[in-house]
Amino acid sequence: MGGRNHSLNHFSSIADRNSSTWIFYYNLLKSIAINMFEWKNLPDTIDPRYVELILFELGSCAFFNDIAMGDMVLPFTYQGIIDHQHNPTEIRVYSSNGRYSAPKINNVDAICIWDNFLRETKHNAICIFTDRIWNISMAIDTNVNAQKTPILVLCDETQKLSLKNIYAQYEGNEPVIFGYNGLDPNSLQVLKTDAPVVFDKLADLKNYYFSEALTYLGVNNNLIDKKERVLQAEVDSNNDFILLNRNTSLIMRQQAAEKINQLFGTNIEVEERELFNITDSIRMPAGQLHLDGTMDDAHGSGKE
Repeated sequence: MGGRNHSLNHFSSIADRNSSTWIFYYNLLKSIAINMFEWKNLPDTIDPRYVELILFELGSCAFFNDIAMGDMVLPFTYQGIIDHQHNPTEIRVYSSNGRYSAPKINNVDAICIWDNFLRETKHNAICIFTDRIWNISMAIDTNVNAQKTPILVLCDETQKLSLKNIYAQYEGNEPVIFGYNGLDPNSLQVLKTDAPVVFDKLADLKNYYFSEALTYLGVNNNLIDKKERVLQAEVDSNNDFILLNRNTSLIMRQQAAEKINQLFGTNIEVEERELFNITDSIRMPAGQLHLDGTMDDAHGSGKE
């Protein structure tokens, strides 16, 4: 039973680490996604973090006014028919905790806010990117560990537990490993696995997938390695793709804010957060930026 429990605990520990790693990368990308845009002049009854969270997870939410609670933003479901432009004519809003629901709301009394032109959630795409990044991260750990322990030990079943204890000293980087008198070295057989060193290439692939995820979100990143070989046209093309991806989310929010202001008399604005506002910087010519603010152009001549 002791050996079985040890195996169960070992596999449980591995499963926990795998799950924690996946959640880490998912939350990292999700945090970036919900912090890209800044809502200004929202009513005090509306939390901008909650707005972005709903848009990320569900792809849509609705702005409306509750007589008792004031202006609100909540998820909704379609009710009634869809008009000729595929817009809902009626919706029913609800709270995620189940404590709030309202009758059907006509589309003239509420404004739908969409996350993007496709009106789809980013959650599914981020899960795909997370799967890829997580899978490679686990492969990197496995390959690194294989460099530390590139051996397969064959032994009698009676010596298995003792050898596990000795191996634990080795894995724990003990400076001196102690055996015991009953250990028969002639009963052991050690086979080298000779695992190839590929974690560096895996790390490059991991960075590629992470950059691909950032490009999808519309965040500037170095998608292409070996910058000295990249033409300015290639950089511009990638930056255009980033801007298009970001604008599909920004424009939908700005359109919704404009409609909300017209219907409810508010003054809501939506902008890129300053960190993500790189429209001008990505168009700068390739060169070296100096501490005094000047930059060498592609030919090496200084610019003021």
